[in-house]
Amino acid sequence: MTTRQQNNNGRVTMAVLATKLDAIAETVHDIKAGQEKQDTRIGDLEKADVKLNERLSTWRAVQTVVSAALAAIAGYVGTRN
Repeated sequence: MTTRQQNNNGRVTMAVLATKLDAIAETVHDIKAGQEKQDTRIGDLEKADVKLNERLSTWRAVQTVVSAALAAIAGYVGTRN
């Protein structure tokens, strides 16, 4: 094999490697884009969870106030008889 043939083989090998590296880089880019979308979705879900917890806390406070009022009324009615 002459030096010229070896150089041509090296060029072909480098071209094949460059193509494969481009494919890998594109795959990594796609994975990164997907990860960013997932991070956004997770952030949105966390915000929704905080809002839900706030609503539940409010509902529980209302239940406590209503229960206390009903207990007071029941106590008043019970002592009248």
